[in-house]
Amino acid sequence: MPGFLADNRPVMTLRSILTRFEQAYCGSIGYDYMRINDKEKCNWSREKIETSTPMTYNRERREVFLDRLTWSTQF
Repeated sequence: MPGFLADNRPVMTLRSILTRFEQAYCGSIGYDYMRINDKEKCNWSREKIETSTPMTYNRERREVFLDRLTWSTQF
């Protein structure tokens, strides 16, 4: 399975795995990627969500995200 539990990851304790999953899935953002029919796209989403380091974006990129979210809710 790609993502957090992939074979290329170092061995982790159960506590560290649970902590990481809580960070990824119990925050203020919810994910529903299991309904994606394309397995490649589903695995790509899982890899991005379960990464050990959260993504950071500069101010310009965050403004683009805000603009697109605002547009999509008004659409």
